[in-house]
Amino acid sequence: MKNYILLFLLINTLLCSCQNPLKPDTKFLPQLPQKENSNQQYDVSKALKIYVNKNSKLSVNEKQQSFEELKKSVRKYVTENKSESVITISNHPAADYETYVTIQNILREEINSLRTKYVQEKYEIPLDKLTPEQLEEVKLMYPINIIDLE
Repeated sequence: MKNYILLFLLINTLLCSCQNPLKPDTKFLPQLPQKENSNQQYDVSKALKIYVNKNSKLSVNEKQQSFEELKKSVRKYVTENKSESVITISNHPAADYETYVTIQNILREEINSLRTKYVQEKYEIPLDKLTPEQLEEVKLMYPINIIDLE
């Protein structure tokens, strides 16, 4: 008798789950940032080159730097190169993933900071109040062109 009840509950559970499948709440799922200009070819000869060695120490254009120095280097490079800016990142396989994520965050924060400043100077409105055309202009002026090298 006990086995029949368990079998009934199992079948009932399977039938209910097939009729009403659970759909994840996508707003809580982690999402990777979208690439901008994903079909574009880049000239990496003038790129800002970031390398993370096996000890998770970073160098920018072959000069060892701290995260604070990286922020300054990124801001200077992107300000000077604007729409032509390209940043490459290369990691040693033994490097910490945390270092890679920190670098990605610094790059995006600095570029977004430049975008915000540009919008304030040109339009005098918050970034989230831009029209789609204005937003596209800002993205073209200060693109996020980050290339991960293997």
